[in-house]
Amino acid sequence: IVFFIYLWSIDPEAVKIAMSCFALFAYEADIRFGFDEAAVLTLLPNYNIYMELSAASTTFVTTGRNALQKKILSLLRRIEYATPGNKQAWYDTFVSQQHLAKFLAIYPKRVDDLGSTGSTASSPSVSASEASGFVGGGYGKFGKRRTGVHSSEHDIEDVFHEWANMTGFLCALGSVWLPVKNRPGTHGIPADTRRTSMEPVSSDLHYCPVTQFIGDSLKYLVCQNEKFGIQIQRHIQDLLGHELNPLCYPILFDQIKIQVDKFFDANGQVICSEQNTQFIDNVIVIMRSVFEMKAQQAVQNALEGPATTTGSTNTLGIVPNNNAGSPSSVVNSSSNDPNSSSTSGSGRNGSQQTNENPLANVNSLEQLVLNIVRYARQLDTSVAAVPIRIRVCQLVESMMKRRDDLSFRQEIKFRNKLVEYLTDWIMGNSHQFNQVHALGQSAAGVGVGSGVNVTTSQLVVDQYQHLARELDQASMEAVATLLHSLPLQPEESDRGDLMEAKSQLFLKYFTLFMNLLNDCGDDLNDDQSSLSDHQQTNNERPTSNITNQTQQQQQQQQQ
Repeated sequence: IVFFIYLWSIDPEAVKIAMSCFALFAYEADIRFGFDEAAVLTLLPNYNIYMELSAASTTFVTTGRNALQKKILSLLRRIEYATPGNKQAWYDTFVSQQHLAKFLAIYPKRVDDLGSTGSTASSPSVSASEASGFVGGGYGKFGKRRTGVHSSEHDIEDVFHEWANMTGFLCALGSVWLPVKNRPGTHGIPADTRRTSMEPVSSDLHYCPVTQFIGDSLKYLVCQNEKFGIQIQRHIQDLLGHELNPLCYPILFDQIKIQVDKFFDANGQVICSEQNTQFIDNVIVIMRSVFEMKAQQAVQNALEGPATTTGSTNTLGIVPNNNAGSPSSVVNSSSNDPNSSSTSGSGRNGSQQTNENPLANVNSLEQLVLNIVRYARQLDTSVAAVPIRIRVCQLVESMMKRRDDLSFRQEIKFRNKLVEYLTDWIMGNSHQFNQVHALGQSAAGVGVGSGVNVTTSQLVVDQYQHLARELDQASMEAVATLLHSLPLQPEESDRGDLMEAKSQLFLKYFTLFMNLLNDCGDDLNDDQSSLSDHQQTNNERPTSNITNQTQQQQQQQQQ
């Protein structure tokens, strides 16, 4: 338990020592049951991961703290054998991480002030005993001791980095707490394994603290703390999007859906607010990262080349089922192909790998994506709303690229509905652009003699026009992925004559695409005309300068 907990320490030397100590477990198992592989696997089901952690402690000697944590998290994501030790380490870390998150969310408020001011959605309340526990050193049985509530700026930064390490640890190792039936490694563990922590480990599979952890983490996507708010949001985005154990994806999407559903009233009307919009924007980044991790990991593996000291590389879309293996067998069984489905050997002389697809277990995806699109459709016509719509289109495109890995209940209906929504954004901003343009013209009219910056208003119009064209492109790319091999399906109310309704739908989309092509052609012609005028103006300037110089010389000679 202690070795696991020290993996999220902010002291790199302590982390490396803890990593090296994992090899002691493997050596002890070899000494006791060296000729009985079954007994070794029973005693130490995560044998190969422990050996890789130990090897990484010497490989990453000169690397920075962030790179070391990245390597640790990549190895922890491959642990799928739940043991009393790693479960208890996860639970203890979860309790400490909750305290630190609450402390950072209210910083720099005094703990005593919370009793009178209460708490807000962005600043959860913290009791005096909790604050004194983790700031004064109560949680310091696993981390550095603090010297008091009024910590120095450096200590506060250490608290933040420790929280970030804890959160990454909980994301990567979260699979050990999942209530998965017949999970490998849950059978054959000695019953007399003792725990060194006083925290209880619940045996009730209906209670999953990972669900609470992910749900609480999502709430901090709208943290408004002046000092740490933006950093907390960015870390949650990165850790949930890139470091979360793939087996936790169904929980992640379910928790996102629970939060997004709150943005609609009983009649299905969107409840728009600045905080809701911020949450939508942040979860779009997380979901897109999850969908794109498979391709990103493949590119990273290609750049890194063949592995020499680590085991088979895990892809966040593919979960390897690793049995224990020796260091030598780890090298031989390494694979850089994220789509590889080969298996070789078993036990410590070979690592058996089976491919599973956690995204196939996500059941709430269709309604979640539709609600996100519906929310984006109800945003105002400001310049800030257009980038969110662009990211929504990019999310849909990324989702469709993983179509074979996803499970849809009503795929044809779902994709047709998305096409209907997204095509409204293609050249659908003309009336919105006219509104912005009118505001710019109005500002220009008032600006004469009133001090209004006319140039600024024109820049706003130009910026909006540029973003509108980017939205056209993003919408078209998303619609193209949706329409691929998609039978057009009209709405239920339009099915009087099915063939006629399909023809009208095809004509609508075809006309829209042709109008967009013509509009892009007009823009290209305008750009070429502007370029020609600019070049002509530049060519005329030297001639006029020469003429002026000649006239000046003649006047001087006459004088």
